[in-house]
Amino acid sequence: MDMFREIINLLDKGGTGVLATLVTRAGSGARSVGTKMVITDQGETIGSLGGGVLDATIIQKAQEVLQTGEPVLLSVEPEQDGGEVCGSTVQVFLEPLTSGPAVVIIGAGHVGRAVAGIAVQAGFSVILADDRLPEETGADTICCRSDAFFQDLPVLKTTFIVICTRSHSLDYEVLRQALATPAGYIGLLGSRRKKESFFSRLEQSGVAEEDLTRIITPVGLDIGAQTPQEIGVSIVAQLIAMYRESKSVQLES
Repeated sequence: MDMFREIINLLDKGGTGVLATLVTRAGSGARSVGTKMVITDQGETIGSLGGGVLDATIIQKAQEVLQTGEPVLLSVEPEQDGGEVCGSTVQVFLEPLTSGPAVVIIGAGHVGRAVAGIAVQAGFSVILADDRLPEETGADTICCRSDAFFQDLPVLKTTFIVICTRSHSLDYEVLRQALATPAGYIGLLGSRRKKESFFSRLEQSGVAEEDLTRIITPVGLDIGAQTPQEIGVSIVAQLIAMYRESKSVQLES
């Protein structure tokens, strides 16, 4: 079995998963250091690091990695069978598998379609969602209920959300729903006056100040953008800058 070919096939189909690699082993075991295993977002596994409790522990931890989008170094102690110790102490590195930085765009108007098209060209994994059927942009498109936009959308801590719907009232409703997701970046199209109004309403409804810091509004770099295409460039440029900054922080830590 070609593990890396399986990974490519998974990502080409739009799937995500976790790659588990055996990095250290203290004691005997059936699998050597460097052995790999994939756990898909559907709970399927490709390969094994030894079966039994070890694989079960890895599969369980992989669900957390899928949710956070952050890699983990996992230590697993050997099984205890009465007074006997079965297996060995191992360390397994679990890293998320995605087809690129992910952005979920809510609103398929002129700006939303422009952001989606430019983000696809920039290498983002893009989902464009609307409560009306979105037009073709080169991104994955999905029609959602306005009261449950994120119910079927894959949103992790590392996911970027951009909100640019057709009305202020819908923007606010989507923003409230976005704050219930783990997304670390929530970009909202609009003016500073709109920001003040929305933040005041959110604070009055009990939203914590630390959650408000996840909201970037007005979204996009200040380049004097006016047309939907120019606004799309400013937003995607900001996404790239924040993505590269987050990768730099990970490397330094």
